[in-house]
Amino acid sequence: MNGSIRLASAPINWGITADFDPGNPAPEALLQSVVDAGYTGCELGPFGYFGSSDTEIGDKFEPFGLVAVAIWVDIPLAEPLTAKMSEPLHTICARLQQLDAAFLIVSDLISSDRLEIVSRVAAHPDLWWSDASWGQVRETLIAIGEIANSHGRTVAVHPHVGGHIETGDEIEHLLRAIEGSSIKLCLDTGHIRIGGADAIPILKREMSRIVHLHAKDVDETILNRMQNGELSYDDAVGAGLYCDLGAGMIDWTGFRESLMNGGYAGWVVAEQDRILAPNSRAPFDSNKRNFEFLRTLLKA
Repeated sequence: MNGSIRLASAPINWGITADFDPGNPAPEALLQSVVDAGYTGCELGPFGYFGSSDTEIGDKFEPFGLVAVAIWVDIPLAEPLTAKMSEPLHTICARLQQLDAAFLIVSDLISSDRLEIVSRVAAHPDLWWSDASWGQVRETLIAIGEIANSHGRTVAVHPHVGGHIETGDEIEHLLRAIEGSSIKLCLDTGHIRIGGADAIPILKREMSRIVHLHAKDVDETILNRMQNGELSYDDAVGAGLYCDLGAGMIDWTGFRESLMNGGYAGWVVAEQDRILAPNSRAPFDSNKRNFEFLRTLLKA
């Protein structure tokens, strides 16, 4: 057993997004599934799903003995951080502090124009950030980091499809932008692969800056259809772009070796983004399979 690696699940595995839907499973049913599968932690999903206060969230997690792991937000990183944006960040980080959840996971704001070119960003230079924009990204991330640090939390940037940090080149820009700061990295094996980069070299080179991991697999056939323009991103996700872990194109042997050789100690979150399918048992079943895959792979 590898005691330094812990396994968590996430509400996105049930297709739960900020646009809450009556078809969402009840939080208690989701947490019961997470426990039954064997995970010891769960991400918080969109703010509000498990409750709007640390007491309300804690009351949901405590009966299941689960650790509240992290929360994800998307922010327009190429814009200065305004009071309107910083106030909710203070609220969220205060909640994280009370819940003893270490990480504020941050991505660039997901936009419709970037969603239209997911996996095809290189062919659309008009939608790349300028050098001036990247300069602002550094300032904005440092400002977010100061908010998180004031609550004893850490910011980890998540390269994410649909935002301006998706491709290998954009990830390299990000790494230069956060050089010398307290900002860390959340690596998502699936989003990076869709953006055209291989997570393994980044894992090997940047382990000192990686504090959180999303384990996600990608169906190569569906990815090719999306790259060829046959499917939109949402349609691809609905068709199973994110398949069960081990069933797609991610180099899981390389993933394991990179973590072991790099001495990674932290959470590995099983993620399989979905389009919500009310009353479907598929997320509950795959949640268990993905745990068993990671447990066997990482001996966690």
